[in-house]
Amino acid sequence: MPRIGPTTDHEEIRQWATARKAIPVEIKPYHFNGDPAIIGFVFSPAVGEQPEFSLITWESFFAQFDLLGLAFAYDEDSPDLYEILHDEIESQSGGAPGVH
Repeated sequence: MPRIGPTTDHEEIRQWATARKAIPVEIKPYHFNGDPAIIGFVFSPAVGEQPEFSLITWESFFAQFDLLGLAFAYDEDSPDLYEILHDEIESQSGGAPGVH
């Protein structure tokens, strides 16, 4: 598993997502106990049918990404395997359907 990252480079992240038709989303609830929303990607054009996800713009995605001090890592061999990491290098998105 050739893991790439962690990286905070917006262009690298966006290129990775675009190549895989990944769509940036917030995962509901948007705020839980005062904590900010979780962000991630879905790989399906049917995202509107999944009420736990809300489409966001790239600008919103990267604004939250930077504000929360996150980093991004992915596996070159698995097209939809990625992690969004906190500064403490803890995975943020485990377990949500369609988000890794």
